[in-house]
Amino acid sequence: MGTIHKNGLRVADCVRRRRGRYLRNPQLAIRATATLIIAAILLVSCTSSRPVTKIALIAPFEGLYRQTGYTALEAMRSAIAQSDTGGIDIMPLALDGSGSAEQVRRATQKALRDPSVAALVGPFNPAKADAVADLLSVDGRAWYAPSTQVLTDTITAIAHADPPHNLLLVGDSELLAAVNAEILTTRLDLPVRVVLDAAAPPTNEDTVIWLGDAATAADELFRLRINAPETPFWLAFNGDTPIFAQRLLRTAGPNGEIVLPGPVYWAAWLDDGYTSWAETHQPNTPTAYVTYRATQRAIAQITGAEIVDAAQHLHVFQLQADGSSRLVSESR
Repeated sequence: MGTIHKNGLRVADCVRRRRGRYLRNPQLAIRATATLIIAAILLVSCTSSRPVTKIALIAPFEGLYRQTGYTALEAMRSAIAQSDTGGIDIMPLALDGSGSAEQVRRATQKALRDPSVAALVGPFNPAKADAVADLLSVDGRAWYAPSTQVLTDTITAIAHADPPHNLLLVGDSELLAAVNAEILTTRLDLPVRVVLDAAAPPTNEDTVIWLGDAATAADELFRLRINAPETPFWLAFNGDTPIFAQRLLRTAGPNGEIVLPGPVYWAAWLDDGYTSWAETHQPNTPTAYVTYRATQRAIAQITGAEIVDAAQHLHVFQLQADGSSRLVSESR
């Protein structure tokens, strides 16, 4: 016995009746066929046949610095939307680089296993960029690592922007180990000390440059202000991460008192386009800008367009009492 339709007819009978109706009314058959063709055309037109290419973004998307990562991702999306992609669908591939150097290395390896990834941007921490440099140099794909200007150049530019009596370098042991104090002393013609512990506290005659994690920089600054309330304190990179100002302005000192931050500066390597770009974009932090520009360069490399490299110079920002930062100078 055949399958019964809901109206009591067998399915076979229903099929025969409909087929007979089409045969008796050719116009109905033509309309049904046309409807199917139009539906097929619409379905095909909704599916992009253009190639899809990815730009990997290695940045922190978890933990203390996640806001920095999402700021960079928004800037990358903005650059893609505002660029001529030459008929290529380009999309960001966000990979978390918030943990150890080994985690950043795994994220980079994941990006390199994806054949649709044509370029990589990040990581933003110089130490972590060094940890993946060997992978990217062998792979050969375009790599843009913002904020990885040679540390010696950064320290030299800071010293020229704020001539100190003495220069004191503190922070991450790996980064400090990469700095040659003797070369810097000769280049700057002033005493340069690298301090790995608190054995030699700074005085108001020093300028302190922090090479390391922005979150722990706030803790270091509290200790520094006990003996040197007015010495300039500089973050060599990642100064625009919100966590530094948040910790600095909301945490009491060792005895529970509120410690004034004193003169606090941070530096970023940017080209001349930053100021005008910042007036028309949000977010407009230096991290957002270097990500935006790196994405533009990656798109130019993908599409075969001319890549224009603008000269960068040190931009100096000063932390304000409300936690914001103000651009105070541009060194040439």
